[in-house]
Amino acid sequence: MPAAADLLARVFALYVHVLERTGAAARLAALPVPIPADARPLAALVAVATAVLLLYAALASGVDARVRSFRAAALLSAFSLVLAALRLLPGPGGPALGGAAILLVVLASVAHRALSSRRAEGTASRVVSRVRLLFEGLGLTLSGISLALLLSGRVLPARLAFWSLFLLRLSIADLIDPSRLAAGTGLTRSAARDVKSAMGRSSRPPRPARRMRRA
Repeated sequence: MPAAADLLARVFALYVHVLERTGAAARLAALPVPIPADARPLAALVAVATAVLLLYAALASGVDARVRSFRAAALLSAFSLVLAALRLLPGPGGPALGGAAILLVVLASVAHRALSSRRAEGTASRVVSRVRLLFEGLGLTLSGISLALLLSGRVLPARLAFWSLFLLRLSIADLIDPSRLAAGTGLTRSAARDVKSAMGRSSRPPRPARRMRRA
């Protein structure tokens, strides 16, 4: 399918453009690794995409059929990316492979979020929770150092301020989700009780005029 391959290649070209504009391409080219400089953006993309897919597969715990199917699909996609990279990395099919890697990560992220209520807590999820606490503690420590520098009148390095805020933001990323925030604060249960009290406890359906007033 030339049209699909061309579209995937354009997605990969956008990724390469972002790397060049942010300076990440120059840093990849300076790394002492036995990979040609022109193939390093694709190699880095495949490595990150494979790691993300394996992480999603590890987080897909439980006996639900959809979760098990997603786990199998994520593992198969991760191994297929590695095998395809080993075969297509020196050839002209590399850009299409890079676009396919980005597309797989996007689709896996959507499916992972959609199956959040069906997943069970496993070893990987507990490890992620501990890592999040580590990020939060490190972010609070760096924030304390930044505050101490400001109060003492010293110059606050921009990198220190950035990483302190970034680690704190990363540690509370899942808590900012409106649905989780509402459930965690009890807003969902409170709203459900208010709706039940407004609708009444009568088993008979209300009359149309009463329904309009309650609405």
